[in-house]
Amino acid sequence: MSQSYDRDTIERIRASRQVLAGDQVQPLADPWAHPTGPLGLTPLQRNYALLLVVLLLVAAILVPLIGIGAATIPLFLLGIGLLAGWLFF
Repeated sequence: MSQSYDRDTIERIRASRQVLAGDQVQPLADPWAHPTGPLGLTPLQRNYALLLVVLLLVAAILVPLIGIGAATIPLFLLGIGLLAGWLFF
């Protein structure tokens, strides 16, 4: 039994059987993938560290201006963030 394929079908079959070389495969944009920059942090880790620094600065500004009572909220969030960083990173 002979099967006759048109040219498009033959090209699709050939393309589906083709093995991609390493330089043809593009990696996924994953924030956990590879550390970059001078600190060797991934973009997600860099943003996390910046958030913690901002919380620390907000608390440091609130202590002399309003008092330690108002600064407890960002300090509490900073503590939760540090614990989360210890668990996840």
